[in-house]
Amino acid sequence: MRQFLIVMLASWLSGCATIQQGQPIDPEKVSQIQRGITTQGELAALLGDPSMVEERSSGRRILIYQLMESKNKMNFWSGKMEQTAKGFALHVLILRDLVLDYTMTERQAYAEDPLSQPTPYFPSSYTQK
Repeated sequence: MRQFLIVMLASWLSGCATIQQGQPIDPEKVSQIQRGITTQGELAALLGDPSMVEERSSGRRILIYQLMESKNKMNFWSGKMEQTAKGFALHVLILRDLVLDYTMTERQAYAEDPLSQPTPYFPSSYTQK
């Protein structure tokens, strides 16, 4: 019986995988950002380096902090793979070294059998840093 439980546990654990790309975005730290007051240096000290940067011809800069997380799990009973994906993004608009504005977004996707469907993807129009 003990060997059976060990085999079952090993099978269950081997059917899971989590892939994380980017850095976690702490909502408590985001709440400390003040429009028109927080500087780009203070933002870097608070959140670290952004994942991407977009320079605008107007002199504005958009700093993008993002985290994409994908979890794959084999459903033991149905034999199907289940995939959930989450994406978090913080876009910060900078002008003259000050935070002008920022937005935080979250996206989620779920696929019961991702091998038979396209993989969830969070498109971005920004260039990778």
